[in-house]
Amino acid sequence: MTDEPDLPILDAPRDKVHYRTVLHDVGHIEPFLDEIESWVALPVRVTHNPITGIVLELGPYSIARDSLTQLREALDVADYCINHPPTHRTENP
Repeated sequence: MTDEPDLPILDAPRDKVHYRTVLHDVGHIEPFLDEIESWVALPVRVTHNPITGIVLELGPYSIARDSLTQLREALDVADYCINHPPTHRTENP
C-alpha cells in the first residue's frame, strides 16, 4: 500500500467478504464530496472473491466488470476534455 493519506478515508469494512484477496493495492484517489464539503481519500484496489470474481474497489464501492466499460469511457472523455477544453457540452468527443 502507498503512504497513508492526510485526508479522512472513505471505505467500507470488508472483513466479512469470504475468501477476498487483494490482487493489487493502487493507493488512494482524493475526490471532493459536495455533501460534506470536504475532500476524502478513497482506497483503490483490485480484488477477487469466488462470488463476484475480479472487481475494482473504490473505497466502499465495488465495480464489477460490466461497469468497467462505462468507467473507462467516462475516463476517456474526461481525459479528452482536459486536453481539448470544450467550448460547448458534447455527448461524445
